[in-house]
Amino acid sequence: MTAPLPASGRSDRLDAALWLVLCLAVLWAVPVGSVSNDGLWHSRKFADGTWSLNPNHLLLEPLGALWQGLWARIDPARAGFDALKLLSAVAGALAVALFRLRVVAFVARRRWVANYGTAGVALSSVFLRLWVSDEIHMIQMPFVVAFIAEALRLIVRPSLRVGARAGVALAFATLCFVSNVLLGVSLGVFLLFRRRNTPEPTARRNAVLGLALSAFFVLAPAYTLATLHARGAARAGGAISWLSHGRFGAASPLARGESGYGLEIAPRGLALGGLRALYGAGSALVDLSPLAAAVRDRSTPSPSAVCGAIAFLAAASGALFALRLCLRASPASSLRIVGGTVLAVTVPLLAFGFLWSNSDDQFYLALAPVFGLLAAVAATELPRPGLWLALGLAALTWNLADVTRGRILYPRAERIADFEAATAGACLVVFPGFDEAELAFELSASSSTLDRLSIAALATRLPPGEGLRELDRRIGECTQRGAPVALVDLFDVPPERNPWRYLARLGYSHAEVLRSLQGRATAAATTRHGSFFVRTLDGSTRRQQGRTER
Repeated sequence: MTAPLPASGRSDRLDAALWLVLCLAVLWAVPVGSVSNDGLWHSRKFADGTWSLNPNHLLLEPLGALWQGLWARIDPARAGFDALKLLSAVAGALAVALFRLRVVAFVARRRWVANYGTAGVALSSVFLRLWVSDEIHMIQMPFVVAFIAEALRLIVRPSLRVGARAGVALAFATLCFVSNVLLGVSLGVFLLFRRRNTPEPTARRNAVLGLALSAFFVLAPAYTLATLHARGAARAGGAISWLSHGRFGAASPLARGESGYGLEIAPRGLALGGLRALYGAGSALVDLSPLAAAVRDRSTPSPSAVCGAIAFLAAASGALFALRLCLRASPASSLRIVGGTVLAVTVPLLAFGFLWSNSDDQFYLALAPVFGLLAAVAATELPRPGLWLALGLAALTWNLADVTRGRILYPRAERIADFEAATAGACLVVFPGFDEAELAFELSASSSTLDRLSIAALATRLPPGEGLRELDRRIGECTQRGAPVALVDLFDVPPERNPWRYLARLGYSHAEVLRSLQGRATAAATTRHGSFFVRTLDGSTRRQQGRTER
């Protein structure tokens, strides 16, 4: 017997409205201290009108620019990146409300279970972190949740009409993040190859046809118009180059080397790709980066890293047992339908993470609804549901505390003040780039007037030999006239800290950069200013080093 389609009742509509209103009220009232390098860069592009379309996320830039421009008129005092956080807040609240209204009812027979499953979405680590972010990846989530809602209905009663609705949701999710198209491919394969005793093959084929056609008729015009726009803007290489390369094309600042993404076809590369995909998916549930940093740096894990690992094990064990229960249920039951939908979402995301060989949270955001569904299953269907409920609530509480401490309460003003104290009066400031030091430099009113040089800027323009000679020349111009140079976060920091993995792919290993500086920086002592490690060079340091060598 086929599982019945759940209908949204009054309590579902009320709870969805409460989730929407309360989430927006909290996120708009609480100032978020953290700022991301990408968010800052995008907000400046939006402000000066120099942004361009990106085929990897075609809707993000236009929506971001429109939103920021609107807020510039409503509240001119609000920084652009802070306005973009409000866009993430709106998109996330809509996604959570839609999940409560249209998705979780498939497994939740009681109201509190439905709300607990919704909390599993809202308080999963990846969703919560990007919910308060200025990078606006959250824009995709209302469409992803809408697609999952239609996918569940499509599996129960496949039809051309429901397939068409799923295809429209998929198309808009793809316009926000191009890899989401894999969710539709995965769902189509699942529908076509379902077991017997499920809906008729003709109905399933019609459903897949509706899915594919509606997605195509939304995506084709959108990309055609975007391609024409790119050609009209005289983008180097023409339309095909734009579609195939996006921001990593010949005209981009990352043109010299690799993007830092992509699978290396070798035993080590394959192992790393799998490890990064699993780590990215795990950190989407509970952030494992403190534990990963301790392993990377071969240091003793902090109490925070240990607590995070325990919270992850608690949440992951419930999710895995719940998935196992779903996959062992009868083919037509609601649990089996949920299990199939979970796999249809999870498998392509893990495959993309493996092939892209990256663990960045933006690639695993669509897993949040999966966690919500499995949390609801674990709290009601597993033996000893009270135990799984307690473990799940503990993990969600940990995520909330972790994001509040690390992102919402991030001491932006203090970090800027620390950086200004570290670089005051410097002739040149050198830092790795794509990191907290570069962010503080950009946000500082005084430090940003200083001359700067990031290793990342060298790496994206010049091969290692030329880049390191340029670094030595720029430092020498200052020290020869006795002017100080501030080296920030180059010495006495973990050698695998970001962005050194990316820089190493371009030939700028941490050890090689430090070796090129040893002749100048050996005699200087490292001082700590807040979270920044600084060596200050001047002419006297240079002369002292010369006497030591003689």
